[in-house]
Amino acid sequence: MYEVDDATQAALDRLEGHPSFYRRTEIALESGETVSTSPLRPAQVAGCSIIPTGRWRDHQPQATP
Repeated sequence: MYEVDDATQAALDRLEGHPSFYRRTEIALESGETVSTSPLRPAQVAGCSIIPTGRWRDHQPQATP
């Protein structure tokens, strides 16, 4: 989780394709704090496998020299 200023949020929105690809939404954490997140919609992840470790890079092919 990161705290960003308005200019950085605008740059992230451009990078992430908000609102056409990602759509920023508010979620409540267990602590009660509300934060913004940009989850993918179910149709965008349909057919994708779950990465058990949560570390995307672990599942990328290793480059061969």
